[in-house]
Amino acid sequence: MTTNTLPRPRNRALVAGLLTLACLASGLAAVIGDGNPAIALAPVAAVAALAALWFVPVASTLLVLIFLGLTLDTSRDAAGLWQSPVAPLGRFLMENLNKTVPVESLKVTVFSLIVGLLLVKSWSLRASAAGVARRQGPAGPVWRAITIALAATFGLAAYGVLRGGDIQMVNLEVQNFVLAIAVAYLIAVTFDRRHIRVLCGIVIGAACIKAVMALWVAYVFVVPEGAVLAFATTHGDSMLFASAVALLVIFAYEGRAYFRSPWMIPPALALIFAGVAANNRRLAWMEIMFAVVTLAAITPRTKGKRFLVRAALFASPLLLVYVAAGWNSTSKVFAPMKLIRSVSDGKTDRSTLTRDVENFNLIATFSQSRLVGSGLGQPYAEVIKGDDISHAFAAYRYVPHNSVLWLWAAGGLVGFTAIWGAPVTAIFAGARAFKFAVANEQRVFAFFALSTVQTYMLQCWGDMGFGDLKTTFILGGGLGVAMHFARAACGPRRELPLAT
Repeated sequence: MTTNTLPRPRNRALVAGLLTLACLASGLAAVIGDGNPAIALAPVAAVAALAALWFVPVASTLLVLIFLGLTLDTSRDAAGLWQSPVAPLGRFLMENLNKTVPVESLKVTVFSLIVGLLLVKSWSLRASAAGVARRQGPAGPVWRAITIALAATFGLAAYGVLRGGDIQMVNLEVQNFVLAIAVAYLIAVTFDRRHIRVLCGIVIGAACIKAVMALWVAYVFVVPEGAVLAFATTHGDSMLFASAVALLVIFAYEGRAYFRSPWMIPPALALIFAGVAANNRRLAWMEIMFAVVTLAAITPRTKGKRFLVRAALFASPLLLVYVAAGWNSTSKVFAPMKLIRSVSDGKTDRSTLTRDVENFNLIATFSQSRLVGSGLGQPYAEVIKGDDISHAFAAYRYVPHNSVLWLWAAGGLVGFTAIWGAPVTAIFAGARAFKFAVANEQRVFAFFALSTVQTYMLQCWGDMGFGDLKTTFILGGGLGVAMHFARAACGPRRELPLAT
């Protein structure tokens, strides 16, 4: 049983008072705004929105938020060169309010305010619920690991600020990770199997929508003269595309026993692959490959798998010849080798060389304080001066590309272990649940938790995954579903939940 609804308020005078206050505030806003109708109606709209959020079930509201967060574009998409008609809504929800409202102190997003309200609502519901409902809160190893990670994050923030760190940079570094934990908590306490099934559909649908946007920007939109379009949507969409592909692959593996429309899988995969190519993020292909390899590794041995393994062993000499012949080739036939070399060899790609220099500096920063690190809000030490990208990204020394090495530098051995233990524990819970699943739906949900968290960890290594906006939804979804399985595994009967 989940607690997703709130009882109607007994004191109707409170509602009447709020409406009266909203009307008075609208009158005051009309005077201040010199009769501007938008400003005059803003207080009434805000009260109406808050009332809707309070009375609509938490799970339903959260699913809508996740869909909007995964699909709406902001000023960061397409390097700011192109925006969809719904981009203003995306900027309003996911960018600081001071960019919409001319008040500099409003350095908070509407999305974070809504998540905060949902947390208050869920706590209120659990406090007033019966004892059996109270016991359905987060529990188990994943929740304990998340609690430790959250405490370590705030501890490193305080430590860094006390050492003279930049508070604004601290907020930039950790806000999306903290929001991801909040989303995971809400999923754990409000979702059931129906909501998780919808969440899987949202991930696939959002990936298809963003793929269409990427194709439009890459092949239809005319780039202004002198501008460079390095990516079509955002870096974080690599996580979305990889998570959607992982879900489609597990749907294909389970077959008609779970997914009744297998004919939809090939066109969806084709569209998403086209979107990945249009977005031009090499890391996305690596994340997809890891998801497929992981599924192959955790599924039982079959005749088909044994045949593929033997075929790969027999073909390995030819594969070595292909690698040797294509390592320095520019032919399209050897495009996979060009991709792998560009990721691993800084001599062939300027971007990779710049990241090698950045990684060296992060390791040097870690060596200065191996146990507790430098704290959050502190720039990494530039032992070797790389390319100056401050004109494009002023905070590059606070939010480097490799979030894993950055966590080592900022948190040291203690901080990194405390924070990184959360996704590692979630992956273990997902793999364990997949192994002991007795129903198709259990395997799908378990692999969703495992693959999304794994994708997030790869994104952290390759492309600023820790502070990316998509972290809120991808990591939050994976951790939340993993908590369902881990909580049940700690119960007296050790049964896996969410069975059909």
